[in-house]
This record gives sequence, structure tokens and C-alpha cells, in this order.
Amino acid sequence: MNANTSRITQIKQAFQPKHALPAITAGIVIVIINAFIEISLAVMFFSGELSAFIPRGIGFALFGAVAISFVTMLTSSFPGVVAIPQDTPAAILVLTISAITAQMIAAAASMESIFSTVVMTMMLTTFLTGLLFLLLGRFKLGGLVRYLPYPVFGGFLAGTGWLLVQGGLGMLIDVSLPLAQLPTLFQPATLLMWAPGFLFAGLLIIMMRRHSHFLILPGALLAAIGLFYLILWLTQTSITAAAAQGLLLGDFPSGQLWQPLSLSALGQIDWRVILGQAGNIGTMMLISLISLLLNASSLEVIAQEEIDLNRELKASGLANCIAGLGGSTPGYHTLSLSALGVRLGANSRWIGLTVAVIQGVIILFGASLLSYLPTPVLSGLIIFIGLGFLVEWLYDGWKKLTKIDYVMVCLIMIVMNVVGVLQGVGLGLLVAVVLFVIDYSRISVVKHTLSRATYRSAVIRPRLFQQLLKQKGEWVYILKLQGFIFFGTANKLFEQIRDRLDAPEQLKPHFIVLDMQHVLGLDASAELTLVKLKQLAQAQEMTLVFTHLGATIRRRLEKNVFAEAAGGSWRAFDDLDHGVEWCEEQMLQAFAEVGFSAHPQSIKKQFEAFLPKSPRLISLFERLEQEEDAAPAVSVNAEPS
Repeated sequence: MNANTSRITQIKQAFQPKHALPAITAGIVIVIINAFIEISLAVMFFSGELSAFIPRGIGFALFGAVAISFVTMLTSSFPGVVAIPQDTPAAILVLTISAITAQMIAAAASMESIFSTVVMTMMLTTFLTGLLFLLLGRFKLGGLVRYLPYPVFGGFLAGTGWLLVQGGLGMLIDVSLPLAQLPTLFQPATLLMWAPGFLFAGLLIIMMRRHSHFLILPGALLAAIGLFYLILWLTQTSITAAAAQGLLLGDFPSGQLWQPLSLSALGQIDWRVILGQAGNIGTMMLISLISLLLNASSLEVIAQEEIDLNRELKASGLANCIAGLGGSTPGYHTLSLSALGVRLGANSRWIGLTVAVIQGVIILFGASLLSYLPTPVLSGLIIFIGLGFLVEWLYDGWKKLTKIDYVMVCLIMIVMNVVGVLQGVGLGLLVAVVLFVIDYSRISVVKHTLSRATYRSAVIRPRLFQQLLKQKGEWVYILKLQGFIFFGTANKLFEQIRDRLDAPEQLKPHFIVLDMQHVLGLDASAELTLVKLKQLAQAQEMTLVFTHLGATIRRRLEKNVFAEAAGGSWRAFDDLDHGVEWCEEQMLQAFAEVGFSAHPQSIKKQFEAFLPKSPRLISLFERLEQEEDAAPAVSVNAEPS
């Protein structure tokens, strides 16, 4: 049975009727939550000058929800996954749309041209995001998420939260207020416009933090709508008057909501303006990738079920390519809504199917119903999402993060909102790299410090020589290195060796043994440090001994450190044992030059010279003759003992 046949069999089993009822129930709850989110995001995208296009914007959002949820449901490795257009890249998209609108209005472009350019930007972003997902999944690069520093992602989410709060506020007062004009928010007329939305968002935050029941959010949304219409009835405000005041979405055109761009609209697109937003588009693609992989990894923990990240990339990639052609924004797995099905015991593909079908019905027949949705509730939902990010990373983060990580989160958030999203994320990555270098530099590259007194080769030698080698063991200074040697750690290694040479209470080393068995690699600055170390060894009449050199490291050292042939300044051996054995031979040769020898004919003389005079002890020795072993013809400077 091939992989495709096996997958079809799994899908058939997932759609068995016994899984249907709990999954459909969970799907209905998810639709209530998700429909409000998608509509709120669409209203935020097309607010202000583009408010006339809100119905079409909602159609694009709901089309994306149908396409992404349906395709991901069929292709994901996790049966109960819920995938929708997401709010995280939406915050950047709001800034992109605002920049496009302002630039084209300044150029006296028509509103139709601005709308077409904005929609094409959304389509390109989503389609390119899908291609990125497909490529990474195809080449099995799903583990890339593990390389992103956690505080950088947290800082981005905090900055996204603030952008969403600003977007929700813009939906309520329909203007953007600079910092200097913030006091005008508290004027009575303006306060009544935005306070209800913030009050609703604040109550949602409190309820969701105290209780985790899955019905709280949909129940709160329905209750808020009921309360809104109760207030209209008590104040005797008509539906028409409420719509005129901007309290309702207003009249929607008849027919289905989703209306893709026509061929004539394609000719009105300003491609140069879109190209100017390449940085924001790239940022949305990167953030979507990171968010997808993090959500899928977290869902793996919640469901206690292994998820193939590369398959999820391919599933979301195909879904985004299709959704992008229909005008949707980027989408992928949603952690909270996917976990809902797990909590209800309905980890089934029926959930995704229910979500897709009901939202498809809304696209076809729900336009008239959507016109009665209160904008304070929709904007309050956007503010709630933004406040959720802020509370998680600014309030909870104070307790969970280290102080330096918390400062980084705040710094990224501020730069994102003052300078730009790309600059904020870039600064965060730069700071994270600098902090990593500083922290890693504190880890000593020296794993163990030894000498010949504590480490001996495997060669068995006469007891007298073993004693002499141990007595002069500090002649051999052994450093077992570890990790990656770079500019942050290489200089510390050099300083440690120089401090050892300057230590007056210890014998001066004749051999510096650098064992690189556990060294992962080294950079150019580490090579330069080893060159300096070789020069120091030459000046001090020492020998550098390298052991366990890998092929890659050896090639890097051949140009500078190993520039001349092995001789007095350096030696290299396959392992530490052979390197120490060579040092021992040099020490034995040095001992021989000052009168010590292990040859049989000289042992008696050595006892006569160095042991207390004892004729009785000497008489116990018997003279034996045997051939002399060849001594190694290598010399080294020695100190008389």
C-alpha cells in the first residue's frame, strides 16, 4: 500500500459517523468565534478611506477561512486541526495597507485603484507565504523554528498586540491619533465612542484568565450583541440611526460576499507601490512561518500526539496558495481553536469540515445578517486579541522572563511601533546575537586542565622513568577543549595559557597539548589566536602539540598555524594518547642528556648515585647483559633537576 492510498484510508476512517456529533458541536462553537474574528480583521483592514469596501473585505476573509480550513483539514497529519487566516500577520498588514493608502491618495489615485492594489498585496503575500511553506516542507526544514530566540518572538507578539489595540481603536474613532493628541481621547464625545469596546475587551481578558471554559468567548460575544440591542431599545435608537452613527456595519450589497478582482481591476494596480512594501511582505512571511511551526509544536504537546512539522508546512503551503488566489490574508493552524476539539474529545476531521461548510454558507447567504453586527463588539474583539498579547508578554513576562529578556521584549515592542516592524525584529535579532555571544563567552572553552602528572600515555615504562615523568609532569600542560572556539572564547584560552606560563609557583611548561576531540569548529579569530599562541611558544622555546584534529579544522590551520613543516614549534597527532607519548619521549631524551638512563647497564650506577649508600642493597643486584634498545633521536631543552 503506497502513501497516498494509506492517507485516503485514514481520511475515510476519520469521517466515520461515530466521530461526527462531538466534532460538529465543537465546529459550530469554533465558527461563532472565528467568524467574528475574521469579520473584525476585515473591518480593521478596510476602515477609514477604504470603509466602502468592507463587505468585499469580509468576503475575502471568509473565503480564506473556508479554503485554509478545508485544505488543511484534508492534508494535515493532525485530524482535529483548525486553520484560519491569522491575526499575527494581520497587524503588519494593517500598517502596509495604511502606507499604501496614504501614498496613493497623495498621488491622487482613485479609490478603486487603491483597493485593487491593497487586495493584490494581500494576494501576493499569502501566495508567497504558501510557496515558502511548500519549499521548506519539501526540503524537510520544519525544525527552523528552534533557531529563533524566544524573547525576539515575544517582543514581536507584544508589538503586534499594541498594533492590534491601535487598530481596534481606529475602528471605533476612525482616526489615528498621534501621541501629542492622546488627551483628546478623554473628551466626553470621543470617550463614548471607544470606551465600550475597551470595556468589553477588558471584561473578556478578566473572564478568560480566570476561567478556561470553551463557551466563555462565544457566550460573551452573543451576550454583548444582546446587550447592545437592549441599549438601543432603551434609548429608542433605531437601526438606521445606529448605522448612521457607525455603530453597525451598515447595509451590505445583495448577493454573495466574495467577489474576486475583475480583469479590469488588474489594470488599476500600482505595482511600484507594492514593490515598496517588500520589507513588510517579507516580515509577514517570516512571522507566519514561525507562528505556524510554534503553534504546531505546541499542539503536539497539548494533544500528546506526534505531529509531522514538514507535512504541516506542506499542508499550510497548499492552503495558502489557494487562499491567496482568492484574496485572503496568510493563515495557518490556530492553537486555541485546535485545542478546543481536543478538550471536547473530538479530535476529528469533522471539525475542519464543519468550520469550512458553515463559513461557506455565510459567504453565500449571510450578507444581510452581517450588516446588523455592532462595531463596538467587533472592535472590542480585536482589542481583546491585542491586549491578550500585551498581558502575556508584559505582565506575565515580568514573572517568567529574565530581566534582560524582558527588557528585550519591551525594546522590540517600542521600536516596532515607533520606527517600524522590520526594524524592531531586526534590532531584536541583533541584540539576541550579541547577548548570546556574551553568554557563550562566559563558558570556558577548556573542558579539563591536565598535566603529565595526572595523565599518562598507554606506554609501559620502567618505574624509575614513571617517577621522573610524574615528578616533571608540569612540563606537559594539557588542555582538553570543547565547543566552538570563536573571538569570544579564543582570547580567554590565550590568556589562560599565558597566565600559566607566568605562574611562579609551577614549573614552566615545555609542551602545550591542545586536545580538540570535543571542538565543534573555530572561526578566523580563533585561527589568529592559535597563530599568536605558536609565536608565544617559539619565544618561550615550547612546542604546541595538537591532538584529535578533525579534517575540517586541520584544513583551516594548514594555511597559518601549520605553515611550516612539523618541527620545534608544533606537532599534530591523531589522538591525545599518542601526543602525550611523544611528549614523554622528549622528556626521557632530556633526562638522558643530564645523566638519567633506563638502560640495564646503567641502572646500578643510578642507584649508587641517587639512593643512600647501602652496600647490602647494592649486593642484591646481579649484572645481566642484553642488547641495547634504540633510543629516539629527538632532543628538547631540559632543566637539570
